[in-house]
Amino acid sequence: MSDAFRSISLPELRDRTDQLLKVVLDRTGRLTVDVGGDDEVVVMSKRELDSLERALALLAEGSEAERLCREVANEARSISRPLTSTG
Repeated sequence: MSDAFRSISLPELRDRTDQLLKVVLDRTGRLTVDVGGDDEVVVMSKRELDSLERALALLAEGSEAERLCREVANEARSISRPLTSTG
């Protein structure tokens, strides 16, 4: 797994905070930090959080999601049409 999407222990986060946060920011990545027991914390860039929130907002708006699906389907159909020769 790449450094941008990995699980680490809390001691590792403490030891390498600056380096790991730079990885998250540079690669729009995220870290899952095991804080003991069944508890985990996710550290992600603001850019990635904004992207996830935009995606959720689109999915929550039924009519907008349906419109996007129709556009993608129409584009897929236009791309998959066989080429016809002229002449």
